[in-house]
Amino acid sequence: CNSSTSIRNLTQTCRVLPSTVVAMSEYAASKGSSKSDSSKGSQQGSSQSEREREEEEEEQLTTTQEQANREQMLQEAWQISGLEDLKTMNDSSLGTVEFPQDIAQAIQDVWNHTLEEWGTREAAGENFFTVLFDAAPSLQVIFKNPKAVTAMRFMAGLGDAIAVVGKATLLRKEVEALAFRHLEVDVSLVRADFFREAMLEMMEDRLGPAFTVNARIGFHALLNYCGGAFVYVRREYAGRIKVILNSWNMVQKSEVLAAAEEVEAIEGEGEEEGNKEVEGKQEQDDLSPKTTAMSPDSGHDSMDIIPAGKEMKVPTTFNEMLLFNASVMGYGSSTWMSIVLQQFDDMVRNVANFGRLQEECDVMSLVLAKYKGRINLPEFKAVTLASLRSLLPADWDSEHEVAWGWLWENIENLLSAMLGKPKQQEDALEKFYRHIAEEDFQMLRSKLFPNFLETNPAAQSYVTQSATRINFVAEKILGLSLDLYRSPRKLVEEISAIGLRHVGYGIPTDIFPHFVSSGVELLQTLTQAELAIEAFRWALALMAKIIMRTISEGSTLVMKAINANQKSQLKKAMEVCARVQRAQELLNITAGT
Repeated sequence: CNSSTSIRNLTQTCRVLPSTVVAMSEYAASKGSSKSDSSKGSQQGSSQSEREREEEEEEQLTTTQEQANREQMLQEAWQISGLEDLKTMNDSSLGTVEFPQDIAQAIQDVWNHTLEEWGTREAAGENFFTVLFDAAPSLQVIFKNPKAVTAMRFMAGLGDAIAVVGKATLLRKEVEALAFRHLEVDVSLVRADFFREAMLEMMEDRLGPAFTVNARIGFHALLNYCGGAFVYVRREYAGRIKVILNSWNMVQKSEVLAAAEEVEAIEGEGEEEGNKEVEGKQEQDDLSPKTTAMSPDSGHDSMDIIPAGKEMKVPTTFNEMLLFNASVMGYGSSTWMSIVLQQFDDMVRNVANFGRLQEECDVMSLVLAKYKGRINLPEFKAVTLASLRSLLPADWDSEHEVAWGWLWENIENLLSAMLGKPKQQEDALEKFYRHIAEEDFQMLRSKLFPNFLETNPAAQSYVTQSATRINFVAEKILGLSLDLYRSPRKLVEEISAIGLRHVGYGIPTDIFPHFVSSGVELLQTLTQAELAIEAFRWALALMAKIIMRTISEGSTLVMKAINANQKSQLKKAMEVCARVQRAQELLNITAGT
């Protein structure tokens, strides 16, 4: 029985064995095929990665070759252009530069093409400053004006230089004027390099092949010329500024002495008046001045007789001397000179602060726009130099002549750039406000501050009033933008008072440029009239500058102590003054006036 069972088991085992062997052989075959497939896949993947690596290497070689060819082309073009001295910035002198005609034409063509690409100068300027600040964030601190205003001025200044790039003398004059406007900016060669590279990078990315070799060389050389000029003027013209300020202080000192002497003379005349009253009456009975003057036997021409008490007064102050010389030189009808005299002292004292000088010239241009007669600005230079020669005969020399001539030429350039524009801007802005729909105006008023706070969340802590009050302030700002053109002198005083109130509020000055930019962006959503937008931007920027300056000048230790409401801080702030002067110093508020 056991043997039969064993035989059955053996028979079953023999039956299973062939199927097992078959399965094992099939498994081995499948493993072999999978290995061969994986090896084939790995071989294909490695070959594909090798091809990709070869393609990348070929692209790199092609790019390197193209860069080498472009560098070679640039090098040859630099040699042909004759502008190799401007491959790097030179701040050792400010000479004239002759740009070849083909390069000058390439610069102007690319500039016009850039403006067409962006649509407006302002858009191109804002894009450039965005690229600049992304590449070099440290440069953002030297630009204190709103980005929209900075972009507008940058594009206008560079555009003026490009317009005369083919005329060496005019180009030098234009670049020197641009450098004068940057006197208060800490320009260095390193910062100017960053500025140039950002400009070239923006134009290369935007224009592509249209940014030709000649155009690149031209812009590179022009920006290097401007950067070197800025550094040179800032360093070398400090001597001229010192001459101007010293001589002006001497003139003002002589005016103070003359005023004191005049007061003493008036007091002396008052004392002698009673003693001479009786004698004067007796002489009047015996001899009439009118009869003597008209008598042919008197021995004098009637024109030579000067009535008693009416002796000709010799001009002793600058204003008196200027008006006297203006009448002598045949400019007596140029009454616009009196307008300039009202702000001339502030302009002279801020010769090294272009921001303040620009502000004074902007306000003066608004006042001159109301003048109905003819304005010839070079006349003021001739009369000014003649007056200073008369007041400073011992100290006046050629150095003074050059320095004061240079000052007025720069002031004249600032005023000339605005002559005629305020009236056009006023009309455009007035037309916009007159024809704007009521719902659009309400939207402009209601969104002026919310738009500003969206882009500048840090300012929310300073805007804590109710919505009704905020809307009232917004409407007031919109009205002031137009009233500034209509009554500039009055508005400057009001805006200065607003600035002094902001000192008490403790509001930082760095939020005002952002307010201007957000306001202009909001207005652009309602109109496409460029002149109206420009008028609004210019007025809002001028108001912001006045408020910022007033806050800076009014943020004294005393005002800070008052703002903090601390008696101890106020006492500490007044310790620097003599005891007899402390009360007067507290009352003497001059910021913004």
